[in-house]
Amino acid sequence: MKYQQELREGDRVFISDSDRSIDSRVGLIIASDGDHFLVEVRGLDTGLEPRRRLPRSSLLRNRELILQRHVAKDHRGLRCSWKFLKDILDEEEGVLLVIASYVETALLFPHQFSGYMNGVINEFWWYDSSGSPQPFLGPASSPSSGDLDSRPRIDCGACVIDLGLALLAGGCSDHPNAAYQDSGFYRSALTYDSLFDEWGSFPDMKCKRHGCAAVCLERERQVFVMGGQYVDDLPGAGPQAFCEVFDLDRPDLGWNFLPEHAYANIGTRERQALSRSAFFPAAAVENVVVCRLSLSEGWDADRGEHFTLVLDPKRGEGWAAVELPTPPQDTPEGTPQGTGAAGCEHRGAFVLASGRPAARFGRTASAFILDKKSTKSTREAPSRSRGHSGRWEALPPMTASRGGGALVSLHGRLFVFGGCDETTVTFFDHADELRAPLVWTGSAKKESPSAETPGHDDADEEGDDWWDEQAITNSQINCWERLGCFRMPRPLHAHKVLALPRLTRIMRVEP
Repeated sequence: MKYQQELREGDRVFISDSDRSIDSRVGLIIASDGDHFLVEVRGLDTGLEPRRRLPRSSLLRNRELILQRHVAKDHRGLRCSWKFLKDILDEEEGVLLVIASYVETALLFPHQFSGYMNGVINEFWWYDSSGSPQPFLGPASSPSSGDLDSRPRIDCGACVIDLGLALLAGGCSDHPNAAYQDSGFYRSALTYDSLFDEWGSFPDMKCKRHGCAAVCLERERQVFVMGGQYVDDLPGAGPQAFCEVFDLDRPDLGWNFLPEHAYANIGTRERQALSRSAFFPAAAVENVVVCRLSLSEGWDADRGEHFTLVLDPKRGEGWAAVELPTPPQDTPEGTPQGTGAAGCEHRGAFVLASGRPAARFGRTASAFILDKKSTKSTREAPSRSRGHSGRWEALPPMTASRGGGALVSLHGRLFVFGGCDETTVTFFDHADELRAPLVWTGSAKKESPSAETPGHDDADEEGDDWWDEQAITNSQINCWERLGCFRMPRPLHAHKVLALPRLTRIMRVEP
């Protein structure tokens, strides 16, 4: 493992127990004398640490190692044999971690960020393996809160940008009718590190964005924040204000609009949709940004047009409308979700759930499958000449309308958290799971659960996490069903839920 040597004051690092391992403590460098750094550890006294024992906590490889070390220690069998194996392997922890990686993988947990219920609920929760809510620190309680925009934040764009690192961008401080134009809508962004329960600053965007969407492309290491109401009136920006991009490997460049030619391949109606889009779903699918925009009067989706747009950076041609098959009437290719649906990537598809108006689209769910052949470029044919193609497929209807709910894919399982049934004005404090054998026709993602355990993810071999327990005891398929062991601290909508790992003892449901 390579340790980063160009360290300086203000950097966060892992604290090493020895030259062959790294511990879970994270410290802040506050001074240096050349060969040693004075490191401050939260809850502990400061101390001098040798330069060679300070791996930088922001490096992905270091984060992977520290997470795998904790996973190995939390596994029942590995925990019992940890000391024995270390003695046999002559303290070579790296080999032990490789062995552990074949036995147990890191779990992701739902992390819920603030939402709305008769006012802004500025609370932060993650749900352990038993389904119990556990609080985590909000921005105002973070040790670095003085450097953060720690005001309440709802209706923002949220996505995972690195292992255990979430980004929240834009949004507002209150209900849009109560937020002030000058100070209530945000251009600011901040990060949450689930491995160390810490918040961090992030460069401000060019635009204030309320109801925006955020997507990170892992391969390109680029973050895209799109759309949003109340964006600043920037002279000369035009449709370019729709999307800002941030290169995680070049933070010095800050946020930038896509160039004008990135919008050259879409029509006039699509351009109008770009300038008026907010509260729309977007996700990264097969390393391509996919979003579904609407051009309608308010929430009246029956009188509007709907567009599926993609952005594939490796093709370099900018935004493009997806070529869809001619749909029969009342099929997903038409208006499967109305407007304002929740969305996420799930098993290689772009899944949407619960749109507006709720009376017609509140219980609908659908999946968009992008044709992989249309994402590949060849030397013989310019990529610009072939376009993108894909199709929509209907999913089982939901048990109730869940406007403003959060859709999240977790270990190959699909969940919807909270939300509001606008037809009955009922707010939910529970989660539903989709029980369906999802096999996308013509897709390489042919992952279908077994008949004995519908929706079971083979990666979870022990079968004692709350999602596995449900899969084993539930015999019904092809429907949405409530998770009986799960309950949110309060009913909520307009919240965000992201799947993130944690450095904590994994709570298990004993068989």
